[in-house]
Amino acid sequence: MKTKIMINRTFGFITALFLAVLVCFQSVSISVFADEVEIEYTDVMTDLQSDENFNTADYPSVADDYSLQVIQIAESINGELFVYVYQPCGETKELTATSIRLATPVAGIDSEWRDYNLSLLSSEGVFDKYIVEDFTIKSDSIRYYDITAIYREFDESIDDETDENYEQTINEVVYEVGQQWTVFTVNGVVSYSMLETETITITDKIVGYIRYPDGYSLSVTACDSHFVAFSTDRDIEKLYEVDVSYVWISYAQTTAVGTGTNKSVTGGPETAIVSLNVEDTGENDGDKLFGKKYTWNRIERVSNFISNESEDLNLSSANLSDLQGKQWILRFVDTEYVSSPLANNYVSWTEISEVTILRLKFETDGIVYNLGVVDNKQTGSKDPFAEADTALDDVLEDMSKIFSAILLILGLILASMVLTPIFTFIFDFVLYIISVLFKWFGNLFKGKRRK
Repeated sequence: MKTKIMINRTFGFITALFLAVLVCFQSVSISVFADEVEIEYTDVMTDLQSDENFNTADYPSVADDYSLQVIQIAESINGELFVYVYQPCGETKELTATSIRLATPVAGIDSEWRDYNLSLLSSEGVFDKYIVEDFTIKSDSIRYYDITAIYREFDESIDDETDENYEQTINEVVYEVGQQWTVFTVNGVVSYSMLETETITITDKIVGYIRYPDGYSLSVTACDSHFVAFSTDRDIEKLYEVDVSYVWISYAQTTAVGTGTNKSVTGGPETAIVSLNVEDTGENDGDKLFGKKYTWNRIERVSNFISNESEDLNLSSANLSDLQGKQWILRFVDTEYVSSPLANNYVSWTEISEVTILRLKFETDGIVYNLGVVDNKQTGSKDPFAEADTALDDVLEDMSKIFSAILLILGLILASMVLTPIFTFIFDFVLYIISVLFKWFGNLFKGKRRK
């Protein structure tokens, strides 16, 4: 009897499992082979044509349109998120999306945008189907997806380089999406709706770092303050909060006679996200011999930055031109630089790349906005954008000014010694001419009176 009950339960479990697998038809089918499970995804056209309103005529092939356009999203029963993209030039030049910027808003809480990598699952003509990597859909009955932008790799055959004097590299090209999708599940039925949303676009930016030496010692240390200076398509009166994403990788290098130069990775590469507040500040140590302490605002207008710091940073005219015209500068992370000539010329540093602004919270005309940002992923030069003065530099500069003043005074004294006889001769000559003129006029009037 117990054996019969166990067989019935086992049969019931297997039947239930079979039925569960059978109904998993949305976007995926599952094949079981021995001990592994392989997920087979449906192709892009099968998914799109399941919508009776979909019409391929609405998406023509355009050979010179290199954009990426999100036209639909879908959830799978396995908690995955799919993105369907219209790529107008797809029949003549294949461009693959690399990442997507989206938020999953919660009522009453500011949205947080994140970049997720995309994997191409299916492509046909101008249509592509992607899966969002490392993303799990929520279990809420109503789910929101606020998609700001989509990315692809920079292609030098179709994309323009930056025109900055300071070396800049665009890693990924961005395209605005500006869509908020709402997904409902009611009685097991899933439905989708989409509304257009506001975004803010970075129109111009430069990425780099400023080196602040801590002073002088047997081992030279400094603080590298990494920044991004930018302008947007909106007039930002007050900037309150910013989220910045970047990739970091740390290096160490030694150079010795006989063994040459050895360079190694000591950390990363890793993607990091930092949230900045208008009240945040940064600083260097400045604790070595002739060290000079600096502090800076994490969020600052470029005009204030130039006014307050350009003298200490010895900015060149080219660097100033790169900054001028941009609205804001963000000092988003500080890293350590070490150079020790006694230890096999040991040097360690951290490089920052693929910098992009995710979110801006700002005020314009009395209205506060919290928006996802349309911004490329960009890397600056490996060389410092500028290097700050130490206290010794200030002393030498003061001495130079004093020496220049002394030279000026000595020059004036020497000039007066040389020029005084000349000026005396000229003065005496002018007085002589004047006296002659007076005598001539005097004789002239006397002659008239005699007549």
